[in-house]
Formats: sequence, structure tokens, C-alpha cells
Amino acid sequence: MFMDAHCHLSLYEGDPQAKVAELKAAKIHGLCFGGYDADEWQRQDHLIQRLGDDFRMVSAYGLHPWAIEHYSDEMWQQALNQLAKKLPDAELCGELGLDYAIVRDEQARLRQKARFEQQLSLCEPFAKPLVIHCVRAHHHLLPCLKEPSRRPSSGMIHSFIGSEQIAKQYLDLGFYLSFSPASLSSDRKALLKFIPKDRLLLESDAPHHKTHVLYPQQQPAYPDSRCILQLAEVVADAWQTSSGTEVLQQCYENLKNLIPTL
Repeated sequence: MFMDAHCHLSLYEGDPQAKVAELKAAKIHGLCFGGYDADEWQRQDHLIQRLGDDFRMVSAYGLHPWAIEHYSDEMWQQALNQLAKKLPDAELCGELGLDYAIVRDEQARLRQKARFEQQLSLCEPFAKPLVIHCVRAHHHLLPCLKEPSRRPSSGMIHSFIGSEQIAKQYLDLGFYLSFSPASLSSDRKALLKFIPKDRLLLESDAPHHKTHVLYPQQQPAYPDSRCILQLAEVVADAWQTSSGTEVLQQCYENLKNLIPTL
């Protein structure tokens, strides 16, 4: 069984049943959601109820840094209250994190960091794996994760882009590193060799939010979860294994170790 470690099927246009049929035909039999906001959580729930009998979908509830960027303090508190009610039923908490590509002002970054810390504290008692979003902010996010009062038990850094030194710090905290088309768009062979095979995940992050108002730069589109088949071949080359199938099987075992409900 192959699974996409991070996908936004809830944001696809068109018929999700037809999309799931295409994925199953490609031998992809499941995916993990990346939570965005309260409306997106409802779309997740609807898809799981409608299509979850023969296609495994892992729920993830969280407040994405893009979603909350323009929330007032009142809207933020309301969103936290809604999240608190959803977390008991979550399989993953997130996605949550920091994105300094969309906020350049120092005060805005401090607000984003404070809200990340609040969300982290809210998730901590549930002891469920975290889905962390981090763009150009490892220097601020890592200290938050190392804080003893909020230190999570496990999680994944989705679409990881960073050095071996940064990777080691996440690995030392017990995190898995997940690679997407964006994080493998350049030669990452040395990094892929450095990361233990049992701590690596593959994801599509599809569909890419290339038209999002907070992130308007043109980015390559990631059509759907089938791109993990190509990513697996890139990893297989770095690992010097015979094919991507072995990589996908290893990544599925890694997901099962990360997510107790799989």
C-alpha cells in the first residue's frame, strides 16, 4: 500500500470520487490531509464519510499560517475554540507553523509566532503527531519545539527545505521529514542520504496553492498524489536502490510508525 503523506484533496475542483479512482489505479490507496481552517475541516469530514470506506484518508485539523494571517484577535480566539473541539477526533494536528515568505514585517512575524505557540500549546495535551509548515523560519520554529513545556511527542515537517544541520535538529526531536516536489526541485541527494531511511516521508502537497492571495508567485502545479511515484524514483537514486517501489513501501511503514491509527 502506498500513501501520500500530505495532500489537500479537500481543495480539489471537480469530482473527488473520480480523482480517488485515478489514484487507486496508480496503486495509491490513501493520503494524509493537511488541515487549513474550519471550512476545510468540514470538507475533510465530508470526503472521509463519502469515500473513506475503500480509500484511507487521515484527518488533520489545524490552522494554517496562510489562513490566519489576517485574522483579528477575536477571530483567532474563535478559531482556537473551534479547533479545541475538533482535536479529540483528529489523527494529526495541523498543519500549523511559520511562513516568513508571506510576512516580512517584524511585528507581523512576532504575531504569527505567538499564534503558532498558542496552537502548539493547544495541541500538546492530545499527544497526536503534528504537521508542521515552516518556510524561511527554522531559526524561530525550532526553539518553540524545543521548549520543554510545549515539546511535542512526534510529527512531520512537511515539504522540508533545509540543510543537514537543520534536518538533524528535527530528527533529534523525533520528527519525520517529508519531501514534496518543491523540496526535491533541486539536487538533494546528499541530504536524502543523510536522513535515516526510517524517518523519511513523501508527499504531493497537491494541489499547490499557486493562486493564493498571500502567495502569488508562480509555482509549478502539483496535479495530484501520483507525483509521489516520481519522487520515489529520485529517492531511490539517492539511496541506490533498485526502484521507487522499495522507497514507497519504506515510506508507508514510516507513516504507520508515526500515526498510531494507521
